[in-house]
Amino acid sequence: MNKEEYKELLKSPKWLDKRDLIKKRDGNKCVNCGSKKQLEVHHTYYLIDKMPWEVPNECLITLCRVCHRKEHKDNIIPIKNKTFEKEFPKKTCEDKYSQLSKKDKKIQLKYDLLKKEKKLPKSTYEQLVYVPLKKRKSKNK
Repeated sequence: MNKEEYKELLKSPKWLDKRDLIKKRDGNKCVNCGSKKQLEVHHTYYLIDKMPWEVPNECLITLCRVCHRKEHKDNIIPIKNKTFEKEFPKKTCEDKYSQLSKKDKKIQLKYDLLKKEKKLPKSTYEQLVYVPLKKRKSKNK
């Protein structure tokens, strides 16, 4: 898949819903610098056999545009083969961090610590419910 095809996938209602879910989970602010402007959702890794919206929520974080661009400029985002991962037992917490770049590891540790200390928005701890984009649009009318 090339860059243009990927950009088209990010216009999908499925991705827009997932993106909104992650932004809400992270309190609608950048988990790196705390900015609330120009928020984007960053994949800390990609899965070869999954669409952007099919990856687990824990591999997605909210970053402002500046932090997001810096992340892509400074680091190579790992691409994992999901079928390969299925052959091994669930990763320990330490293993989860070993797959991340230094910058992503720092952000993920910071996020996990804030979550553990219950310093994130209340919505982070609630079970999120998927509401299709069509239903949300009709509710708002």
